[in-house]
Formats: sequence, C-alpha cells, structure tokens
Amino acid sequence: MAENKKDKTSLYLPDGTLNPDYERPKTLGESYLKAYPFLQKFVKNEDKEKEEEVIQQIATEKGEDKSVYGVEEVVLNQGDINELVKLAVAEDKEPADSIKLKEKFEKDRETSPWVDYLAFAAGAPMETLYNKNVKTQIADKLVAENPNIVKISDTKYVNTETGLNEYNEIGRNKFAEQAINGTLEAGYSFGQLITMGTDLMFNTDLTNKLDRVYENWYRSLQLEEPTDLYGQVTKTAVEYGIPFGLIAKFSKPLRAFAKSKASKIDNKALRYSTKAGLSIGYNAAIFGGTEFIVGNKGDTIQAPFSEQVQFEEEEGKTGREKAIARIKNKLRFGLEGTKIGATWGVVGRAVPLGLRFGLKTASTVFNIGGRVANATVFNPASKLLSGQVPFTGGKIPYTNVRVPVVKFSDKLIPKSVAALSGGVRTGSKYAVFKAVEPFLRGVKIGRTEKGVPKLEYANKGKLPPLDDWKMFGTTNSDPFKARLAKIGRVVNLFTKEYKTPNRVYKLQEQVKLNIKGENRIVAKYLEDLEKRAYELVKKQSDVYNAGKISPLAIQNQLEIVTQYLKNQVKLKKLPKELQPSAEGLKKHLDNVKGEYLKLLPKGELKNSFAKIIKNYMKKSFAVVTNPLYNPPKKVVDDSIKAFRKIMDKNKDMREEALASFPAKSRNKSMNQYAEAAVRTMIKDYKAFQGDPLQYFNMISKNLLRSDKLMLTGEELPAVFRKLLGEEKNIRAEVLQTIVDLVGQVGNKKIYDEIAQIGLKNGWLKRNKGTLETSLQKVGQLPGMGYLKSDISNLYAIPAFVQAIKGSQGILDSLLKNNIYRGMLQYKTAVQFGKTGLSPDTQIRNVTSTPLFPIGYGWVGGSGTVDDAFKFIYQDITGAGIKKNTPKFIEEVGRYIKLGGLDESIEAQELLAVVKKLSENPNFVDKVIAKGLRTKFIDKATQFYQAGDNVWKMYAIRWNKNNLAEIFKGNLKELRKQEELITGEKYNPISRITGKTKTFDEAVEELSVWYARNLMPTYSLVPEAVRVIRLLPIGNFISWPSEIIRLTGTAFRTAFREASSTNLAIQQNGLRKLIGMSLTLGGASYVMDKVYEQYTGVDNEMIEAYKRSFAAEYDRNAKFTAIKPIEDNILTVVNSSYSDVWDYVKRPIRAFMNQIGKIQTPREIDDFTLKATGEAFVELLQPFTTTALGIEPLIDILPAALGGRGGKTKNNFSVYSNTDAWPTIIQKSLKHIFRAGAPGGILQADKYGNLIYRMYKDRTFPGEAVQALISSLTGRKIKRVDLLELLNVRAGQLAPTIKGDLTVSEGFYRFSDWETRGPRQVARQYQQIQEEAFIQQRNILQFVKDARTLKIPDYKIEEVLNRRFRNKTLVSNVMYSEIFTPYNYYPGLFQDRYDKALRDTQKQGRPPPDYNFVVPTTELEAVKSRNQGLDLNISYAENMKNREKQKKEFEKRPPAPNPNENILNLLQTQEANIQTPPLPKQPEPVIEQVASAPVTNTGLTATETALLSPGEQAIRLKQKGIA
Repeated sequence: MAENKKDKTSLYLPDGTLNPDYERPKTLGESYLKAYPFLQKFVKNEDKEKEEEVIQQIATEKGEDKSVYGVEEVVLNQGDINELVKLAVAEDKEPADSIKLKEKFEKDRETSPWVDYLAFAAGAPMETLYNKNVKTQIADKLVAENPNIVKISDTKYVNTETGLNEYNEIGRNKFAEQAINGTLEAGYSFGQLITMGTDLMFNTDLTNKLDRVYENWYRSLQLEEPTDLYGQVTKTAVEYGIPFGLIAKFSKPLRAFAKSKASKIDNKALRYSTKAGLSIGYNAAIFGGTEFIVGNKGDTIQAPFSEQVQFEEEEGKTGREKAIARIKNKLRFGLEGTKIGATWGVVGRAVPLGLRFGLKTASTVFNIGGRVANATVFNPASKLLSGQVPFTGGKIPYTNVRVPVVKFSDKLIPKSVAALSGGVRTGSKYAVFKAVEPFLRGVKIGRTEKGVPKLEYANKGKLPPLDDWKMFGTTNSDPFKARLAKIGRVVNLFTKEYKTPNRVYKLQEQVKLNIKGENRIVAKYLEDLEKRAYELVKKQSDVYNAGKISPLAIQNQLEIVTQYLKNQVKLKKLPKELQPSAEGLKKHLDNVKGEYLKLLPKGELKNSFAKIIKNYMKKSFAVVTNPLYNPPKKVVDDSIKAFRKIMDKNKDMREEALASFPAKSRNKSMNQYAEAAVRTMIKDYKAFQGDPLQYFNMISKNLLRSDKLMLTGEELPAVFRKLLGEEKNIRAEVLQTIVDLVGQVGNKKIYDEIAQIGLKNGWLKRNKGTLETSLQKVGQLPGMGYLKSDISNLYAIPAFVQAIKGSQGILDSLLKNNIYRGMLQYKTAVQFGKTGLSPDTQIRNVTSTPLFPIGYGWVGGSGTVDDAFKFIYQDITGAGIKKNTPKFIEEVGRYIKLGGLDESIEAQELLAVVKKLSENPNFVDKVIAKGLRTKFIDKATQFYQAGDNVWKMYAIRWNKNNLAEIFKGNLKELRKQEELITGEKYNPISRITGKTKTFDEAVEELSVWYARNLMPTYSLVPEAVRVIRLLPIGNFISWPSEIIRLTGTAFRTAFREASSTNLAIQQNGLRKLIGMSLTLGGASYVMDKVYEQYTGVDNEMIEAYKRSFAAEYDRNAKFTAIKPIEDNILTVVNSSYSDVWDYVKRPIRAFMNQIGKIQTPREIDDFTLKATGEAFVELLQPFTTTALGIEPLIDILPAALGGRGGKTKNNFSVYSNTDAWPTIIQKSLKHIFRAGAPGGILQADKYGNLIYRMYKDRTFPGEAVQALISSLTGRKIKRVDLLELLNVRAGQLAPTIKGDLTVSEGFYRFSDWETRGPRQVARQYQQIQEEAFIQQRNILQFVKDARTLKIPDYKIEEVLNRRFRNKTLVSNVMYSEIFTPYNYYPGLFQDRYDKALRDTQKQGRPPPDYNFVVPTTELEAVKSRNQGLDLNISYAENMKNREKQKKEFEKRPPAPNPNENILNLLQTQEANIQTPPLPKQPEPVIEQVASAPVTNTGLTATETALLSPGEQAIRLKQKGIA
C-alpha cells in the first residue's frame, strides 16, 4: 500500500477544513530562532493573518488556550529587549546588521517605541537609525504588506487611501514637526518684512536669498504640510499666534477708547450698531494685519463668499521688482484676511442674535404646531368624546368672537365617559388589591362547618392604610400589624416617603423646598449685585485702562452693601445701580431675622440676639470656605504671641504646657504649647462636621478659655479671626446667615406641627407607660441651632424617631470607606461631565422634554413657549439687567418653593450625591464641593436644568391659563375638582404666605402640582433609587424610575379627570388619554409610514438591520430611515436618544422582537419565555449596568481583581497581556480618559475633526448638515455602510462555527480519556452539533437580513467565504438552507491517543484501546444523523420529522423480488439431483509463508506507518477488530 504523504504546506484541506499538519514557513533569522526560541513570537510571516488563525484554531481545539481568539499584537517587554541587545552585541558586528534587527520591530506600533533604544544599545549610531536606506527598506516592507501603498521612487511611497507619503511618516513626531514648521513659517514671515523693505529701498536681492534659505531649511528638516486636525492646529497656533498676539496687544487701548466713546451714545440702535461696527472693524484689522505678515509664497487663501485670489507672478524677478511683487501679494493676503476677520466679527455678533432667533423660531414652530394639533386633534376629539360639538365653546382664531358651547349629548356621553373612566380607575385598584390581599393577610388551612379543609385568611379584619404600617413595630402584639410592619419595610423602599408618615414627609419636604427657594432668591440678589458692581467699577475706570477690572474695587462697592445690610449706612448712600437689589435683599434678610428672634426661647440668649439682630450677619472665614486654606507665617506667629498672653493669665494652661512639652527652658515649653494650640485651630476644622459657629464656640471655650457666646464669629479676638482667614465676602456671609436662619425657623415650625399631629394620631406620647418599653424619647433634633421644640420631650417608637431625625442610610457605612467614597466621587464627576458639560446632551435635554406636554395635550392657545424661554433665560443670564427686578427674583423663588423649578432629574441626582458626601466630609469632599461652587460649574448646572425648567414653566403657565379659563374665579368648584384630580384633601392655607389662599394662589398651586407630578421631578424619586445611586452601578437611575412613576400617574390623573362631572376637566382628561396614545405609539406609526413611502425602507428592512447589523445596545432601539438605500448606505435616525418615553417602549419592542422570530407553533412557548426575559432585562438595564465612570476601571483591572483583564465588555482590547507595564499604564490611562472625559471635550474633538475634513474636502455629501441636525435636534443620524458592517458581523459570527463550539467542552482533552469513552464523546459531539445548528440558523437569519437590505448574494457569499473559510457550509446555508455538521479533527484525536498511550507506558500499563480513545464510528454516526437538517425549523422539530420519516419507512411492505420465483425453482431442482461422493483425495502440502507481524493495536507495522487514522479505523473494521 502506498504511503500517504502528509501535506504540510497547504493551509486548508480539500474539504475546506483547517489542516492540522500545516507547518509555518521558515523566515528571516532562522539561526536566531534556534538559539533563542522566545524570538518565535516576534517573527512575522507574509500570510500572518491566516497563519495565526490556524495556530489559534488548533490551540483552541486542544484546549490549550480558551481566552483569546484574535491575532495578538507583537510586543516587546524589557526582558526581551535585554535578550535582543545581548544577541545583537554578540552576533552583529556592524551597525547595519543591528539596523536589520531593528527593522523586524520597526513597523509594529507596540514595539516601535523600543526600537531606537534597541538599535542604539546594539551599537548603531543614532544618525543611522533613520537614514535613507533604512527608511527605504522599511517602506518596501510596507508596500509588500499593504496593497494600497504604491512605490513611486525610493523616497516616495504613496498611500492611495490617505494620500500620505508613507516614507516621510517613518520615525516622525507630528506635533514637534508641525511646531517647527509653524516656527519656521513665522520666522520666514517676519524676515520678509525686513528684506522686502530693504530690496524696495536699495534694490538688493535679500528676499530671494531668504526664500532659498527657507526652502533649504524646509528640505533639510524634511517638513510636510499637516495631514490631520491636531497637526494643522499646532502649526497654525505657532505660525499665527505670535503676529496675532502682538497686533491684538498693541491695538487694545485704542479699542477700549473707541468702545468707551460708543457706550456714551444715547440712541440705543445707534449705540448697538456703532459697537457692532467697531467689533467687526477690529477683527478685520487684526486678521488682515496678521495675514499680511504670515501670507507666504505658495499659500492659498479665500475668504467666504469671495473668489479665489489671483496673485502677482514672482518667478524670475529680483531686487526691487521682486519686492514690489511680493508686497502686492502680501496686500492681497491682507485684504483676504480683512474679509475673513470681518466675517468672523459678523459671526460673533450674529451668533447671539441667531441663538435668540433660533429659540424664537423653535418656540414659534412649537406654538403653531401646537395650535394646529389642538385645532385638528385634541380639541375636536376631546369635545366629541364628551358630547360637545367640535369647534364650539371657544374663540374664533385671531378674533375676540367666542362661539357658545353646543352639545349633541348633554348627559348620555359625558356620564358614560365619566362612568367608564371611574370604573377603569376603581376597577384596576380593586383588581390590584385582590391580587395582593392573600399576601398581605397570609393564608392558612381552615375547616368548614362540616370539617372540610379550606384555605382562609390568617389575619382578618379591616386592612389599615399603608401609611399606618410605618408606625407598627415588627414585634407588635397584634400579629397582623407585625406582619404588615415587616411587609412595609420592603414596600416603603419604593415610596418617596420611605419610613416617614405621608403628612410628616410633606412638612419636611416643604421645609427643604423653602430653604432651596430662599437660597436661590438670595443667590440671585447677590449675583445681581456683583454684576452691577462690576459694571459700575468698569464704567468708573479709566477708558484707556486695558487691564482687568480690579477685584478689590468691586469688593469695595459690595462692602458698602454689607454695611447697609447691617444697618450701618442708609440706602441712599449706595450707588443708584445697587439700590433696588440691595433693598430687596435687606427686606428678605430682615424678615428672616425677625421671625428667628420671635422663635428664640426667652432668656439670656434671646436678649443677646435682640441687641445685635439689626446688624446680625455671620462672619465668613477662609477656613470654612476654602479647604486648602493655610494661614501665612506672619499671621501664625502673631497668633502664637497672642496665645502666649492668654497663657500668662491662666495657671492651668501653663501647667498643662509644662506637662505636655517638657523642655530645658520654661519659655520653650510655653512657645511649643502655644504653637500647637494655634495649629490645632486650623487643623481640627478640616475634620470638623457641623455648624462653624459650634466650632468657634469650642475654640473660645476650650482653647481661649472664654465664656463669651459666639453668635456671628466676630466675637473672636481680631488676631484669631485673622488666623481663621476672616474674609470680606458678602456672598458667603449672607448665604450662611440666610440658610442657617431659614433652616432653623423651618425646622422649628415643622417639628412643632409634627408634635401636634403625632399627639392627635397617637404616634407621639407625652409620657412613657409602664408596658411601653419600646418607646424612646425624641430628644434634641438636628438643624435646630439655638431654637427649641416641644417634640424633644415626647416619646415615640424607634422607627418614628429615626424617621424624623434622619436615620442612617443603608449604604452610609460604605461611605466611610475612602476607596468606595473615591469611586463614588469619580462616578459622580464622570456623569456630570457627560451631562452638564456636554453641549449635545444640553441640547437634547431641551428638545426632548416637550414630549411630556405634547403627550398631555398641553398645546394650543393657553400658553406660549417663547414666554417660558424668556423667563428661564432671564433667570440664568439676567443678572445686572433692568428686567432683573426684585419682583422677578421673588417669582423665581416662589416657583422653587412650590416645587415647580430646579427639579431636573440628572442635575439633582448628581447634586444629591455630592450633598450626601458632604454630610461627613473628608478633605477630598471639601475640595470637590469648592470646585462645584465655581461660576463655570454653577452656570453649566443652571443651563442643564434649564432644559427641564423651560418646559416646567411652560406647563405651569399653560395650566394656569387653562384653569383660570375653566373656573373663572369659582374657588369652590376649583377646590372640588382639585380633590378629585390630586386624590388629596384641599389645603386652604397658602404654602408661600401661610395665609388663606386666594383664587389666583390656588390656581397657581394646582398648576405647579400638574407640572411637578406629571413631569420628571427628583424629589419624588423613591428611597430604593436613592440608595442605588450610591452604588457603582446604574447611570442616572432616577430617570427610568420617574418614567415608570409618570406612566402610572399620567393615566391615573387622566382617568380621574375624565370621570369628572365638570365638562372642561373631563375634556382635559380625554386630551391626556389621546396624547398619551399618540406619544406612546400612534404618532410614531404614522411617521414610520410616511418615511417608508419616501425612502422605500420599510419596517421589515429596519427590523433586519436591528436584528443582524445594529450594535447590541441598539437592538431594541427605535430607528427610522430618512433616505433611500444608495450604494449599500443606509441612513437612519435613532430616536430612542430623544424619546422621553423610550424606557417604557423598549421592553415592549424587546418582547415583540422575540415574538417576531416565531416561525412555527411549537416555538411559541420558548420564544414567549425568551421575549418576557428580554423585556425584563431591558426594564432592569438602567439599574444594573456598570456606571459610566466605573466601566473603564473594570476594563483595565486584571481578572484576578475582578476586572476584565484589558478587555471591554464588547471584547475589544485595551492592552495585551504581553505588554510592558509602562505600555499597559499608558493604554489604561488613555482608555479611562476617553471613557470618562467630559462630553464637551469629546464633542470638540469630533466636530473639530469634521471641520478639518471639510477643509480637506474629505467628508461625504451632507455629513456636516447631518451632524448639525443631530446636535440641534438631539436625534442621532447614523450613516451605515452595510457592506462594511456585513464584513464585521460575519467576522463576529466566524468563531461561533469554529473553536467556540468545542472550547467550553474541552472536546479533545486527553486528561480524562479513561472515564470519557465513546458514549460520552459522542454525546458531547451531539451537543456540539446542536450548538452548531443554532449558530447556522443565526447565520441563515443574517443572510436573510442582508438580502432584505438589498445586499447582493455574490457580495454576501464573498464575505462569508472569506470569513468562514468553509465554502460547503456557506453554500448549504445560503442556497440549500440546510445544516452542515461540524467536522471533528482526526489529528487532534490522534494526539489524544498518543498522550494516553504515553501515560499508560509511563505507568507500565497495557496500551489503551484505540477505538475507545478515538471513537471514529460513533462520531461518524452522529455526523450522519445531523446531515442535511432544515435550518428553517428548530432542531427538535427536525428530529421529530426524522423520527416520523423513519417510522413511515419501517411501516412500508418490502418491495417484491422479481428473482424470487427463479430462486425457489433452483432450490427445488438442487434438492432432487443425486450427486455421487468424490473419491478420496491426497492430503494437501502446506507451504510456510512469513506473515506480517501484527502490533498490539491490531495493525501491521506497514499499516500503522502508511494509513491515516481514519484509514486505520476502516482497516480495523475490515479485520473485525473494531
């Protein structure tokens, strides 16, 4: 038998499978490889991708590598470098040889940083590293590996994709190069100013000489023009920066003088136009002058809306002629620069106007659209459903004519709608109650009167209200109450009140809102005063002063205000500009101080306060406001001296000093003690938690040994006030005073009211009974300061005491851990960067929130968006302008106190975390808190909240107008309807004035209730969410929590209103039901159909894209195609980013996506269960995903520490395990920065690159417009290259039909060969086939989806063949839609047998049975059983069909044999023939022939040597051994 020669050179066998006998071709450096095996991993092969695929595949099949399937990058660590250096020094004598060694590693981006060090250490001089020959050799290798690089010459290798000369890219530092380039250009530019003048005057030829010097330098430095954004920015900044800066600096005084003169023009229009003209002219002059200087030969420039400049020909000219031509060209450059500067000035002036016009236009569009929607949908539909004729009962548009109400059904329809709505509302409540009642009461087995067992409630009687459960103890003597108390512990986590009774919670919440509102009012007054003081000082300054306005001068103006607030000067002493806000602030401050004085308990404290109350103001100290504060040395020395004087008068202190600091000199002991005391005053405050006045009292009493009571801090001796950093800071002083007094007054009032409520309801008791052992005294409460409340002397259960005192949170103990605290600080900072510091997110916040008022039908003529925009814009930017009156400031504060404004979910969630961290602050917390108090962060937060505030303000005003129109002053009817709508008893007392509400106040409070309860509001978030926000999981979890609440609240409110007997309120409820129906799906369906008609991209194509081409996180998103598919480019909008209701829609889409995969009735159960799971996962996803800031940290941590070991969750590499530590750290930091960088930085990078690509004409048509629309609308437009994604997704599917199928099973492992015999291996092989079947079904779905998206079959087949390396499988899936069984590797099974044989030989045991270790027969049977299965049905259904076919085949009668009669006849004739016996024959002579020796495997040596394992198995079967 001929020997089968193994093919070791082919990558694949004829059947398309990988060849296990493939050997890597030998490469350069074979001798090195033999001597140093570790070099093997650095050797590069021409067919590296294929080679690595084979090696990795085989390693995976052997179970030797289960983690990485991609090709690893070549990496050198320090140990490898040292070995290579030794090798180079030992064997490479010439520098050129070390360069050859260097070339191996030059191209790999990971090893290239080490190359210079390697070559230099090996003996190569530095000048040889990048000489022409070396760079040419490296470039030649690039050409061999990259077909897009074309060699033009030895110094020109053009990359046809990028247009770059790759030769010049080798060894370049682009930033340094462009900085040198810009410096050279700037020097050349300034040099020309000298040479041109000299040549013009004296007819010399210096300009030509300078040109030649410049060109020589440019060539010798091998400089090139920048090829990317950062290179262009670097060069431009250096080249233009110097002349631009010089011209701007010298022209600044002139500009200041001109602006000063323009400011004095009385006519507003003339003044504005003059200032605009000066600004445009100034910019034009600077840009023109700069461009005159830097505009050089060969440059091109074209101003906007201008034709290309035609430059003067300079070639061949010399001397004066050349100078004149160059000056003319410079003037042309200057002229174009002037045009550019003027354009820049116009843009600078136009942007604010454009913003205002854009907002005005957007609000106008919304108003008009709202009126159209109201007139065509909401108004007629709601009236029709309530029995009213549409278009009656309102004004005719643009007139004052009112059409009277006309009803076509006065009772039947309105009452039917009311009854139906009421029935739905009460019926749903009853259904829910009945569903949970068995759980609440408990169930036990009882008996009927006849003794028959039956189920009955364990606890009977009336079920107490949920609010009362909080007052029950878990050890209550009543088992029903004890049970409800335990259930309540869990239920209360999902309520905003948590452990606090609802009435108490409302009181506490109102105090918080009052403090928040007061804080905002005072902050606005102060901001206005600061702005006006700045403008006043600026106006008084010398007009020629180009420097900054002196902060001291501003502080001097504000110091007068402080004196006025302390009643030390009269109002008329203040500048007129400061008087309105100062007067408003003083009234506010005096009211708070007066109320505080009234509530102080009688006695010495009250008398002391009464003396100073008129000028009472807390002092501001740097030790309080600045955590980094350290006093100057001189201040410390003065304090030590002052403290020594105190010691001299106190014997106890002197004795303590001698005991604490024993020294040779008594004086030295005293000085050391005094210094320690002084240092303690500063150091201890950094660890102090509480009111600064308490600390100052401690200093006064314990250190200064004084009995003086600290009321403001000013009572401290001057030297120690200086030590603590006494400040003249009006903002800090007023805010500290107001917040402190308002908080104490508010807390005193609510604690007194809680005491009354508690005594009335039995929660609180004046005395503790003998048997009431669990009761405890309430005691002193936080936030009371010097005030007292009767509640402190009352008794209550511990749960209630903890609730009103503010019990420790579930995760508070974790916050004491500095590592966990730091993680939370980082998470919060990253989330703020992604929201408050992200322009795109800011815009999306504004453009997405109107879906709430639209969904509730709050559109039409009852409110306008531009009024809301003006109000909020003035709130943020109005400081210092005339409209920012005390009346406006108080109005802003009033809406905050009512809970209508400043309740943005994301902003308040982050601020709440910061506030939580500040309860027990460490040094870092204080630094962060100080950082958040900067104007930039404050404005960023305000602007982010504005997106929420604008639409809340719109909602408030729309409802105010609507309710005023409905009730027309009828407070009694309003009260009745409010109780129905809110489900709460009407409160006749105003929350602002504390007096009986007027009609207008009642309307305003109900309007705010609508905005607060039907739009996202942070203070309504349940306790469970407030706990989770302190975990390193979840991103802005308050938002999805609020969407869940809003979905229920909106429908509940709508049904309540629709059940009203008031026709207008009923119509409001119907408007909400109509709006919610449209918002949650109806409108989206209509828009999809409109776009489908326009683009030709139907829902089936969108679903195909989502299923097989979209990223995993976008599988359940909402996409709409906005353009037809052209050249396999699909353009879609992902509206999920801006759809506020997407969170409740996404689980529904996830459910429907899975249900849509059902192809047979038998799959219903499986896919329904999977669909439910998918929906549940989507619902929990926001609460369980790793936080933005924590995700990159997990990516970079080693697996042993709970990280992903350098892999992202999408399996992209951050670093390689073989990277050196410096490289790992560098890559990790880059990954963390990229993931955690503020959105503004990333968007600047994105849009900067877009502008640069536009400048270089590298963008696709409409890219800039799409980017602009995406940013302005919040709708992300995605341009999808389907062919590119086809290749990527096919690459992701490839491992699923290769090593992934066997790696988890360890299919080829030999370690358990004795226990894992043929049956077990066959069972595993069967499991592999079933898994392969599922994967091939996925591939078939992928193919179908690609066809649905109009990708041609030949393209699909080409990509799949390239990725899968299995033409048979691709053909079967694409065209036959049948299953191709997974092939096992005989060679790997042979390895298994060989290793098992070695094991038995080592142990001196008999060799293993070959067929036991290599069960070929069983494996072939499994493969045969799975051949040709239908991929369009499930595996189970295929098996059932096979079984059915088998049974049908067995039932068939055997086919008749046409030769049967002939055989029977022959047998009969043979029986009748009489055959005589043979004569006796001679004995045979047997010739002895040598037989081939048989080995213990059952085969001969020749058979073993020549036959493949498969052939050997066949031979054994032939011998009957198998």
